[in-house]
Amino acid sequence: MHQDRCYGFRDLVQARLRLAVLVPAMLMTVGCVATAPVKSDRFDAYRDAAEALFSGSKAALSFESEWTYRNYLTSITEGAETANPADIILEFPDEADDTFDWSLPNAPVFMAVNDTALRLGRINALFSEYVSLLAELAGGEKRDMDRILALGQALNRNSSSAAQALGLAAGPKETAFFSAAALSAANAYLSHKRRASLRDVLQDNQPVVEAFSRLGSEAAALSAVGIKTEYQNDVERWIARIVKATPSQRDDLIKKQLALNERTIAQLEALRQIHDGYQALSRKHAELALSLESDKDVDLHQLVEDGKRLRDLYKGLLPAEDSANDTNG
Repeated sequence: MHQDRCYGFRDLVQARLRLAVLVPAMLMTVGCVATAPVKSDRFDAYRDAAEALFSGSKAALSFESEWTYRNYLTSITEGAETANPADIILEFPDEADDTFDWSLPNAPVFMAVNDTALRLGRINALFSEYVSLLAELAGGEKRDMDRILALGQALNRNSSSAAQALGLAAGPKETAFFSAAALSAANAYLSHKRRASLRDVLQDNQPVVEAFSRLGSEAAALSAVGIKTEYQNDVERWIARIVKATPSQRDDLIKKQLALNERTIAQLEALRQIHDGYQALSRKHAELALSLESDKDVDLHQLVEDGKRLRDLYKGLLPAEDSANDTNG
């Protein structure tokens, strides 16, 4: 029994000694992460991944806008005898306060796609400013402070204006990049290069990133609804024509319908990738903030590949002559 007690006491002493060694080592590891230089290349990678998404979404929606417009003109020509003139006639409100307003109650799908493209264009421009400034801040020095902070203040004003124009119903914390708190943290980071200050910048901007990412995803989803509506309208016209068609005409109509199926599937896949890409932007931004605490790398490969795939989908949908022009341009 006495020997067991001796062993127990000896084990306790050894455990305490190990703890005394481990705790300072752990604290040194945490301290090293907190004071280690920021790996600005991951912020460059985030910027590049975002730009790939913006470029791909612009290409895809540019095609969709052109295609839905052409399709609308074809539908009007082919169905002239049953077309409703009201579908393409503007209406103006009678109220005196709405002097400059107009509406198109049965607006064609291409107008909805155009609106999506315009909205995403503004979101992309804003995000592009932000990710570029973030990369510059991460690799910046004290001598760059005045210029970077001035850019942050300008972005703050631009994002507030864009949020209002896009109808983003949220408070200032969700609508304006680089608030006073974020600018203060940016100042502290450039002055002392502490990772915690840069993390504070990202965390303060995270609600804004989430809000604008959500707008991007919603715009893609609305465009998908428009594409499905366009498809259903095409199918109705196709059915009306095929029941009256001769055997040779039926073969042509079937080929056209199969081509329409292929194009619509590709369009919806492109929109799905745009939708998911904007959600990924928000997630990866949050991971960047966490990486400043753990120094764990952020995997941005998928986001870059999705942007490239968007452009490939778009090029695959183009007619041969348009595809050649796009490549040359």
